[in-house]
Amino acid sequence: MKKRDHVYTIDDYAYRSPFRSWNPALKAGTAMLVLVMGIGISDPAVSCWMVFTGGLIAVLGCRVPVWDYLELLKIPLLFILLGCAAIAVEIGLEGGLRLYLSRESVTEACHVALRTLGAVSVLYGLVLSTPVHEIAAVLRQLHVPKVVTELMILIYRYIFLLVEAQHTMRQAAESRLGYCDFRTSCRTFGNSMSSLLLVSMRKASRYYDAMLSRGYDGELLFWEEEKVVKAWQVLCLAAYAVSLPLVKMIFSMLMGGHLTG
Repeated sequence: MKKRDHVYTIDDYAYRSPFRSWNPALKAGTAMLVLVMGIGISDPAVSCWMVFTGGLIAVLGCRVPVWDYLELLKIPLLFILLGCAAIAVEIGLEGGLRLYLSRESVTEACHVALRTLGAVSVLYGLVLSTPVHEIAAVLRQLHVPKVVTELMILIYRYIFLLVEAQHTMRQAAESRLGYCDFRTSCRTFGNSMSSLLLVSMRKASRYYDAMLSRGYDGELLFWEEEKVVKAWQVLCLAAYAVSLPLVKMIFSMLMGGHLTG
């Protein structure tokens, strides 16, 4: 994987994805439908199917290299594991304070982890194929307040500024052996974080001046390309949504036959 930050990777692949030509409202609607169905069905087989198909959409559909996709999953997976660890560990007060695991709590934690990872995989399939301004356009069509969509876009864009500034500062520090040992690394990290705010504010001011020079009057406007919804696209996405209850049905039949045998 190229040494660049995840936000750049997501943005690059969203613009280069073959699915970018698809109607964003259709993609977003299908993603939300699959999310609701996956969480509502709440079956481990369905969750595994969502993880698998979400990875296929990203790797084969959006042409994201496998290792890049796994790198993207690392951060949400860390939060999922921390949250599920809190579910799995129970607190007992009899005989003093003690922490313990039970079969029920571990099973519940695994189910929650699978459901959450499935939802993350589906959302990655959406964001890796749809630029953020198109997602904001869909939200505007749903009458989401303008201030919410504009804040979403600005926060997303300014993440780029912070990441770019931090990456440049880290490269400069590494070239001066600023991370040669633990003590030096801590000092360098503290200095870079104190400078990061000033650098990011300076860059934000420049970007704001650039927006004013292009006629910014308090409202963010983006050119929206009209993307026709085609019948075969609807059929493909409908088949994907229908596959979730089918997977549950097939899995239940297989498990029932296995138990009977």
